[in-house]
Amino acid sequence: MQPVDVGFVDRAAHVVRTDVDIDASIDEVWEALADNTRWVDWFDCSRCTASPGIWTAAGDTRTIKLGPLTVDEIAVEIEAPNCWAMTLVRSNLFVWTRGLEMVELFDTSRDGETRTEIRWTGAFEFHPFARPMTKMILGRAVDTWGQGFENLADHLRSRR
Repeated sequence: MQPVDVGFVDRAAHVVRTDVDIDASIDEVWEALADNTRWVDWFDCSRCTASPGIWTAAGDTRTIKLGPLTVDEIAVEIEAPNCWAMTLVRSNLFVWTRGLEMVELFDTSRDGETRTEIRWTGAFEFHPFARPMTKMILGRAVDTWGQGFENLADHLRSRR
C-alpha cells in the first residue's frame, strides 16, 4: 500500500465519517486513543501492538487485528489532544491501494456536563477488483468505529 499524508482526505476517491458524542473529557478520550496497548479493552480488535505503546509523534507504528483483517499503520499526525491520524501501509487483505484514518476530538461540554465529540474520518482508494465491495467495506468501517467509540464511552465510565 502507498502511504499518504493528512491531505489525502481532500483527494481520496472515498471518504466516510462517523461522529459520536460521549460523556468523557477530551483528555480522558485522548489518553485512551493514544494508548494502543489498551485498545483491546474497548475496540473490536483481538490484537493491537504498537511502537511505542503510547503514540506521541508522527512515525509511531502499530499493527491491529480485527477479525480476519490485519493492518500495519504509521502515525502521520499527532496533535494532542485534538487530532490523531494514521496511514495504512500494509494489510493481509488485498483491498486498498491507499488509506488514511483520522480521529478528531472536540470539547462539547455544556451546562456543567463534560462531553467530547469523537469524529472518525476514513479516506480510501480501492484495488479495481475490490471496487464492487466498496459500499459494504465502507459501511462496515463506519459501523466498527462508531461502535468502538460507544464502547470507549462505556470503558471510560467503568474506570471512574
